[in-house]
Amino acid sequence: MAESPHGPAPSPGGYDPFDAAFSTLADEHRRDVLRYFSQSGATVASVDDLVDHAVERDGTPRERDHVRLAFRHATLPRLAESGVVEYDERSGTVRYRADPTIERLLGLVVELEPTA
Repeated sequence: MAESPHGPAPSPGGYDPFDAAFSTLADEHRRDVLRYFSQSGATVASVDDLVDHAVERDGTPRERDHVRLAFRHATLPRLAESGVVEYDERSGTVRYRADPTIERLLGLVVELEPTA
């Protein structure tokens, strides 16, 4: 794979790890999940732990049931699809699979996000 001054070039199949990382971080709920693992140092969490973190972090009264529904049906499946977590829907368990690129980008995003 060819290197450029901006990092590795996209693979011949068209997969670009940077595009994938930015896509993963583009959603607030996905960032909430990744932020939980980054800040807590945990590698396993329950869906309820992640929902609690997202609702508490926001600072505004978000509908807890809405967040749980979004996590179960969109956020966690998408993170699992990207390979960042393993999500066991039956047990409600999420296992974090660290990705150095996403962690570095998440650090920048967190630094640049406006505070509540």
